Amino acid sequence: MMKRTSAAVFLISCLLFSFGCSSTPSGTIAIADLQKDAAKHLGQNVVVVGTADIRTGALAPQMIKLYNKFDIIWVSRAESVYSPDQGRQVRVTGVLQQKHFNVLGDIYYIEAAKIEVE
Repeated sequence: MMKRTSAAVFLISCLLFSFGCSSTPSGTIAIADLQKDAAKHLGQNVVVVGTADIRTGALAPQMIKLYNKFDIIWVSRAESVYSPDQGRQVRVTGVLQQKHFNVLGDIYYIEAAKIEVE
């Protein structure tokens, strides 16, 4: 009986701890939250963390996709801004914009001022 009670207390403690911990690093906004409420952040400086997908092809060479699980945000970077390796975890700082791209349609994207490896 004591082992079951201890196991139950341990499991409940683990669950409570996991709910209290955020996977979004301090000082950043989750990509999912940014996508849900993009209009609120439009034109503002934002910081997001995610995995870089640089396989955008010749049609958008200065664009990268930043993803976290199933959530994606596009990032536009100037040639002077660091270009991450494929699959790298990065922190992107920049202004959230909305624009029509011939290839992508109307999208929200971050005009990156800085990209750093996490």
